[in-house]
Amino acid sequence: MQEFCQTMYDVYTCLDTAYAQTLKNFHSFFDRGAVALALRSAPTREDFVLALQPRQFTVDGTVAEAEALLISHMTEYSKGLSAQLAKCKKLFVNLGLKDT
Repeated sequence: MQEFCQTMYDVYTCLDTAYAQTLKNFHSFFDRGAVALALRSAPTREDFVLALQPRQFTVDGTVAEAEALLISHMTEYSKGLSAQLAKCKKLFVNLGLKDT
């Protein structure tokens, strides 16, 4: 999500990067192939932005305006999510659990 907000990369590139940094090393050759195929169906950046906007906004506003609003909302969500993940990591440490 952060990569999508901070760059102009397409949705596929952001998903592929996130997969490579998280789950890919835990998947078999066949799993990786299935995920690669699924990622190929990711929408374009413009279609993704428009799909997440209220219908009225997409009629009255431009794609650039819709994207700016979406990025603003995603950035706020990401900040909140990061705070929750930090609390989870702290809990793991306190309980002596591995954060993997």
